[in-house]
Amino acid sequence: SSITGGSGTSETCCAAALDACNILNGRLADLRKAMPTATWAQLAAAASGQLINLACEGWYNPTPSSSLANEFTYYVWAAAQSVVEIDVLTGQLEILSSFIYYDCGVSLNPDIDIGQVEGAFIMGVGYFFTEQVAYDQSTGEFLSTGTWNYKPPFPLDIPQSLNVTLLKDAPNPVGILRSKATGEPPYSLANSAFFAVKNALMAARADAGTTGWFQLPVPATVDQIGSNGAVDPSKFSLEA
Repeated sequence: SSITGGSGTSETCCAAALDACNILNGRLADLRKAMPTATWAQLAAAASGQLINLACEGWYNPTPSSSLANEFTYYVWAAAQSVVEIDVLTGQLEILSSFIYYDCGVSLNPDIDIGQVEGAFIMGVGYFFTEQVAYDQSTGEFLSTGTWNYKPPFPLDIPQSLNVTLLKDAPNPVGILRSKATGEPPYSLANSAFFAVKNALMAARADAGTTGWFQLPVPATVDQIGSNGAVDPSKFSLEA
């Protein structure tokens, strides 16, 4: 494939693997007819005895007329809900739970697909909250050169409860074996946590007597969350 966007690499690799399987099945067709009840191990042993090559390569390249060559062959549908807790004094964030409902067609491997959804979601958490890119305003020097000042998501950034459900009975008629990609689409679902943080800040601001729209930048870092909570230091008092 000449492109890798939109999880295209995953799709074309699966198509190439399917091509290799079809080639191998073609080589074994006569043996299957002769040994209809044979196990795979027995079939492989018989193929080896008859010098049938059990190694093959599959190749796939989308052509202008193929479905995978179109910019948008299909759409992935998903929904996410997140519950967060913020500390308006320090700006610290805790994602208490995230629930993801994801359409991957007929999953080729649910364990891998769920792992892909979880991983992409956490990458999105980094994008929305921690991975701030900084430059020197006078020289243009890139400052985010390491984890001291560039913060990818870490284990404690993972929601305390992370639940992924794959949509059932939703075959994709134009996908590889009726599947859908799970590489990039779940990334955007982390915006559920971002908007949960903004709602929490709106509630905190209302408690402080501040209402109305406000802009919360991305990434919503600890500094941004702390500075947008409308905290009034004059109210820091203890009552007897």
